[in-house]
Amino acid sequence: MKTSRMIGQAARGLNRNRLRTFFMMAGIMVGITVLTTVLSAGMGARERIMERVRVFGLENIMIWAGGATDQVRSVPGSGSGSGSGSEVTATLKLEDAEAVYTEIQGIRLAAPFARSGQSEAQWRDRNFASPMFGVTPEWVDVWDWPVGVGSFITQQDVESNSRIAAIGPTVVRELSLRDRGDHG
Repeated sequence: MKTSRMIGQAARGLNRNRLRTFFMMAGIMVGITVLTTVLSAGMGARERIMERVRVFGLENIMIWAGGATDQVRSVPGSGSGSGSGSEVTATLKLEDAEAVYTEIQGIRLAAPFARSGQSEAQWRDRNFASPMFGVTPEWVDVWDWPVGVGSFITQQDVESNSRIAAIGPTVVRELSLRDRGDHG
């Protein structure tokens, strides 16, 4: 009988304080909703990060000239301007990548690249701005990005400075090349 009496007393208390009961229930619902939203956002962010790790790999390292965000650095004591030095673009050359590959033990592949920012891809009456990369044949193996249609560049293409392009699925879609077979 104690249980039924306690339930009855709780029901009478909730009935007497309807507004307080409403706000309590609303607070619980809002709290559960916020908690669910935060956990979902966290899980989504975790999945995005893990996808990047899967694409890039745990054993890969990327070397940037001048740092990831500092593509221009000041050279102290160059004697120009306000005394802060002149700005020099920091660059790595293909020879630098080859030296890293040959002089550091344990490196299985090296895939140097250069990025040219946004470039205009054009096919007939359609244009699309896309990042452009200058890469070596090792790019496909290092980044695990197989070619869907056609073939990737070869060492002979690099040595002869061939003007070829491997385009990704976004460019194919935006330029409506999907069914034409004009891409590789």
